[in-house]
Amino acid sequence: MFANLNNPMAYIISFQMAVLLVPAFTGLYFTLRQERREARKQPNLRIQDSVTEPSTLEIPRAA
Repeated sequence: MFANLNNPMAYIISFQMAVLLVPAFTGLYFTLRQERREARKQPNLRIQDSVTEPSTLEIPRAA
């Protein structure tokens, strides 16, 4: 990732990135896994595609 590994700053930055990114990706993984489990419990529940199926919510227009 860093070209000059003789520079101690490269190791510090690598460590800081690992400290920040590993928990973020771990949390994302567990959140998505929980969402998949909940979606499996409700097989008839569909996520609405806002492009192909616009919502029925009417936007009030100014007169």
